[in-house]
Amino acid sequence: ALVLISNKLRNNADFDIVGFVERKMAEQYSWWISKEIIAGTAGKIQNAFSTTTNKVTATGTTITADDLIDLQLSIPTNMSDLAIWIMHRNTLKAVRKLKDGNGNYLLIDNFATGGGYTLLGHNVYVDENAPEIGSNARVVLYGNFKDYILKFSKDLEIQVLTERFAEKYATGVMGFAEIDGKIKNQQSFAVLELGA
Repeated sequence: ALVLISNKLRNNADFDIVGFVERKMAEQYSWWISKEIIAGTAGKIQNAFSTTTNKVTATGTTITADDLIDLQLSIPTNMSDLAIWIMHRNTLKAVRKLKDGNGNYLLIDNFATGGGYTLLGHNVYVDENAPEIGSNARVVLYGNFKDYILKFSKDLEIQVLTERFAEKYATGVMGFAEIDGKIKNQQSFAVLELGA
């Protein structure tokens, strides 16, 4: 990533704008890693929703409690101890309305950790990069991320380039990283795919 900052702006700013850009670049880097792990880019980092071993297919585009139970039980018990749920905010909205046979909601407020939800005993995480509800979409991931491996060949390096853009009267802030990611054990992940 490369950001050019006008030196005129640097001179007139009442704060460290280069430092601000460096912090924002680091924030965007962490967001980008999360996005790649969840949504992925074909031919690059393997996204967790691409798991192929454990797939539960819903009968339509509506999620049911039975679908979530089947999804959870598709992972061997010994791999499920640290598993979490990941879904898009709109999927969470649908799941929040699910009730058991006694009229109790399946999704429980997780007061023990100060917020969030648990579903069938495991934490729920919302990620805007997760697929939304739609035909043939993989919308809920249940997995143990100790079996997802990230390799940092080159961690984020940020350089401030003062001379390279001197003729433009600008300063460059460049960030570079090299990473890869892959599911180490497919049995530790399960995905709910909606029907047509």
